[in-house]
Amino acid sequence: MTGKSAGAGLLILLLAILLGGVAWIARVPRDSGVAVAQMPSPAADTRVAGEALTSTPLRAAAEVSASPEFRSGLRRLGALIRDARETNEPDRYADVRDAWHGLRSRSLADLDPFFAVLREPEQRPVFKDLLALLLGHELSAEGWRRTDSVPVAAELLDRLQTLLISGSPQERADLVDPLVVGPAAKDFLWKGIRANLTAEADPRVLSIMLTACIANETEGRTLLATMEGDLDVLRALWRRSTDERVRQGCLLVLSHMPGSLSESLFIEKAEETVREADPALLRMLPRLLHNRLRSLHPIGVNPYLPVFQVAFRRTLGADSFRAYVDVAALCLSPSQLAGVLEAAAPCCPDNDIEDGVGRMLAAIRGGQADRQEIRQAFVRKP
Repeated sequence: MTGKSAGAGLLILLLAILLGGVAWIARVPRDSGVAVAQMPSPAADTRVAGEALTSTPLRAAAEVSASPEFRSGLRRLGALIRDARETNEPDRYADVRDAWHGLRSRSLADLDPFFAVLREPEQRPVFKDLLALLLGHELSAEGWRRTDSVPVAAELLDRLQTLLISGSPQERADLVDPLVVGPAAKDFLWKGIRANLTAEADPRVLSIMLTACIANETEGRTLLATMEGDLDVLRALWRRSTDERVRQGCLLVLSHMPGSLSESLFIEKAEETVREADPALLRMLPRLLHNRLRSLHPIGVNPYLPVFQVAFRRTLGADSFRAYVDVAALCLSPSQLAGVLEAAAPCCPDNDIEDGVGRMLAAIRGGQADRQEIRQAFVRKP
């Protein structure tokens, strides 16, 4: 045998051994106990775009999709909730509790299929209910009741955070509902709200987020206190959006905030509002002034006087003019109210209002200190 033929024979023998070994590996049963090293498949590390990495490995897509009975169970749960809501019968809610008892642990451990079913169009009517169950609430004919005091897991908070930023406007509105969020999941709120207020363009979403700042406030006023240190978010949003709903939301939040810096910004934006004479904002501003004026110290300068002065000089209808006079009478001390009425007197839209303002001023100058009596003077003709 020549050297070349011997080399060729050796090569054929090696290939036979190699191919035979591969075929043998392919025939080894998975549960045989034989350890077989496997190269990771590129598809096994495929993740949903934007999905955060966690300390525990995520399930492969094939494994998640291989649990149709779990998804079917979640859809049956949605149908049970719809039936319970329609009939409002206690037995129906018992069925919901029983069904959720069998799904809860898997739902918390396997968030991918839960959120996939949650966002299906068919679950839109019960989106809020399914989310409330996941966050530890119990559904009954009387409404939701929090039953689980266990802190919400970090992975679930990440999902809520993502949904709060990228969900539909209605999903975001449901997600910031204080009855759904509960105390255990509030940690994610300000981050998500801030992200929306900073980058979102949809006025509806921005209005939802601003209203949520008030709705989710607790006895400790922690959310508004946090915003007090981040007023540039509201200042930038005011500059960025001239939408009536957004600006009304900004004023609403500022009217409830506790600090002196937010009060200064509220006065600045309230005066800007009346100078621009937006009819809708002019009509609602007295209600927001009430939140601020009632906490004003009765002795000293009234920092809101410029807002009233500018408002009265605008072409206000009789009802709006009266609303500004009335909120001042309700909340200000007699000496502070006198300054507001003096600003109102030359701007009254009709004789009846002018006479009423004159009678209020006369009562104050006559020494009347009772707010109700001063208010009554407006309508009490001699």
